[in-house]
Amino acid sequence: MYAKFKARWREQQTVTDQKLSRNSKSIEIAKLWNRLNKDGLTPLTLAADLGQAKMLSWLLYERKKIQWSYGNVSCVLHPLDQFDLDFQKEGKQRPLSVLEVMIKNNDPKLVHPIIISLIDKKWKQFAYRILIRRFFLTFFYLLSFLVTTILEQAPSETTADENDKTVTTDGKSLDFSRQIISAVGRFIVIEGALWKSAYEINEMCTLGLWNYWNSA
Repeated sequence: MYAKFKARWREQQTVTDQKLSRNSKSIEIAKLWNRLNKDGLTPLTLAADLGQAKMLSWLLYERKKIQWSYGNVSCVLHPLDQFDLDFQKEGKQRPLSVLEVMIKNNDPKLVHPIIISLIDKKWKQFAYRILIRRFFLTFFYLLSFLVTTILEQAPSETTADENDKTVTTDGKSLDFSRQIISAVGRFIVIEGALWKSAYEINEMCTLGLWNYWNSA
């Protein structure tokens, strides 16, 4: 069915190109792969949104480009546009990619060897290092918060007077070194909270409130 639709579309596209070539004005028409429906989905992302695994596999196969072939060995390139996250242009809303649609719908039927290969490569090249960096930043932030909380607690001393009565005194004044460490810890905690808030606000503005809420 998909092959027949593709052949029919190519025939219509050839006729359209011939008509446009006769016209002096240059009209830019979006290609079939880049056309959006009313929901802002391309044919590739629509197949993922509908959960059509066979259609998605066929479209991925049709989009591939064979770089070279030697016998049974071939080097195949798969375009990442619409498949992975794309750069967002200013003033234009970026359409969802296949990976975003898969995460949103949480459909295991759409798992494809090409998608698994892409995720593995992204994990090894980017995601693993980002995860480790964020882990250590979070660990350092929580450690600073813990140390600051402990240092801000005033130490108490318990002594006995001449009448064998217990007297408890609170040391409200900290020594200079503890005050410095406590001040630095408070600064790190406040700066971390402000940075996290700014990051989340920027993420909300980029994705939109609805997409941000669904991805949370």
